[in-house]
Amino acid sequence: MKFNFNRISKKTRPFTIWSVVYLTYFTVGLNNKEYNLIAPLLLTLLQLITYTINKHLFIPKFYEIQKQKFIIYNIIFIPFLVIFLTNIAAYIIKPRSEIDPPPNDIFIYLFQIVLCLIALWIAINQYLVEKEKRNEKEIETLKRVNLENNLQLLKSQINPHFLFNALNNIYTMSYMGDKTTPQKIDKLSDMLRFILYDCESEFIPVYKELEYINNFIDFQQLKTESKQNIEFSYQFENTSLLIAPMIFIPFIENAFKHSKIERHPEHQIKITLKQVKGNLSFSITNHTTKNDNSFHNNKPQNGIGLKNVINRLKLIYPDSHKLDICNNNNLFIVNLNINLNESQREEQLHNN
Repeated sequence: MKFNFNRISKKTRPFTIWSVVYLTYFTVGLNNKEYNLIAPLLLTLLQLITYTINKHLFIPKFYEIQKQKFIIYNIIFIPFLVIFLTNIAAYIIKPRSEIDPPPNDIFIYLFQIVLCLIALWIAINQYLVEKEKRNEKEIETLKRVNLENNLQLLKSQINPHFLFNALNNIYTMSYMGDKTTPQKIDKLSDMLRFILYDCESEFIPVYKELEYINNFIDFQQLKTESKQNIEFSYQFENTSLLIAPMIFIPFIENAFKHSKIERHPEHQIKITLKQVKGNLSFSITNHTTKNDNSFHNNKPQNGIGLKNVINRLKLIYPDSHKLDICNNNNLFIVNLNINLNESQREEQLHNN
């Protein structure tokens, strides 16, 4: 049966560690006739005091800001501690027999100073490890805040622009007595609910994203009387699969914006979504107008929404996604692949 150190609570862990240190010194010195309980206690106290004073006082206060003071204080503190505690221990321990050779005090002091330096080295390393963890948490917090800000900015961009067009179309339909007006109002309500409430979650079922995309395409279709050349196909093994909200929508909005499909019937928008086990692939292809110079060298030059979603992909799926964007002969192509299994594994490791 293996001993699991992580099972020990944080409150009792220091006591356990220093008890093990004491028992180690005690066990090593059992063969020494003069060895008793005081000697291992002295060695343990030397390391414990050196470690504690440095970890809670010298290192946080001087190690990074005033390293010269940190070194000087330890040069003074450690020898003083060794001499002070050694003299107290010598006073407590019974005098040695006259036939025994006199102890080499310099060797004893040097040995004890080395033990203190080991404790100092452990304190410094533990401080640096804890500092790195704190920095990682702060960076992660900043990333999350930035991610939320990007999403809020994305939502604020979608709401006014899309809402104005949708309401205008619904108004026209109601004015003309279109019987499908209530259905369109219901769809618009679903879309607003998605933006205002569903998108507040870090991850949502993919079917909600699909519903929004379908409704979005329906409202775009209202801009023209004739059927637009729009193709949307998807294939999912599990529509309850969780994804980050509004990952695909900015690319779709961008396609409608730059293709101007309502003015150019010959233009086409083709959207494909496919999920196979943990792999999710998204592709969208759209024509662009000849004078549209919004994209160059495969990088978006304008459009905060598109830039935001690219940044969100880097933050949410840092090592588990691949995004390719190209503009070839007025044909704008986006291919996005996300390894959801890998991203979930990283999320679990982060939470642990």
